[in-house]
Amino acid sequence: MSAGSNRLCCCGLFKRIHALVSETRNVGSPDRSSAFSGSIGCFIVLKKNICQDGNVWAYCKGRFHGEMVVDSALLTKKPYRTEEIAQWIRHEIESGAFPPGSRLEERPLSERFGVSKTPVREALIQLSSIGLVELRQRRGAIVTLLSVEQVISMFEVMTELESMAARLAASRISPDLREELAEIHRRSAAFIPTQDFEKYDAINREFHELIYRCSCNDYLETSIKDVRGRLRVYRRYPFQKPGRIRRSFADHAQILEAILRGDEETAGSAMRDHISVGGRVFADLIAEMGRRS
Repeated sequence: MSAGSNRLCCCGLFKRIHALVSETRNVGSPDRSSAFSGSIGCFIVLKKNICQDGNVWAYCKGRFHGEMVVDSALLTKKPYRTEEIAQWIRHEIESGAFPPGSRLEERPLSERFGVSKTPVREALIQLSSIGLVELRQRRGAIVTLLSVEQVISMFEVMTELESMAARLAASRISPDLREELAEIHRRSAAFIPTQDFEKYDAINREFHELIYRCSCNDYLETSIKDVRGRLRVYRRYPFQKPGRIRRSFADHAQILEAILRGDEETAGSAMRDHISVGGRVFADLIAEMGRRS
């Protein structure tokens, strides 16, 4: 059987299409054709175009008792679109564009992405599984609105997870990441005199997320990002209070020093103090939620 022309008996033709498309992924040449014939008299030509990113797009053209086309892009593209839509909605929620309690209409979202409602619905289900979206019967989807009690509970968990990440980073950080973490901290100093809240917020996030990486624990990293993402919408501008940037920079200096010298307990303790439930960050959060309620 040649690589350019594979003939298979397809009794359950439509049930086999997905398997056939998967099989074509193993073909190395970017432009080969495979023919499939079956007892129902259909002749399917599956033409494979392998993109630079490795995705396989299949186009079939035909008629009954002649050539039959099955656009297997529908098979390969759907998961990608669902993930893309979910990521976009998540970004909009975390940025505050979709505030807590706002409705997420399927029709506008499907029109924006040029898709049917199905991948939009699947994206919303995916986001509901991590708590960002709430699905209500006959009322559609809304951005989850957390109570003060829920936020307190999540903040307590996040504090301990961040502390754990710093502690693990102190014992696991690699030489190249040591320098990278120190460099991020040095760059952040430029925003103290300028009081550029947005830029410091961005580099603060960069500093923390590198510590997660340094912990060498993917599950821990994902967990912290999920919790931070859900809480972030309630405090979009955490550094606008006078002295907040300078205080944060000083805290980072203590955390960095402890991590670089391999002091696990001090690193964890410094991070816990930095994101303490009883600290100013949490007090600001609760005060802001109180004003909105």
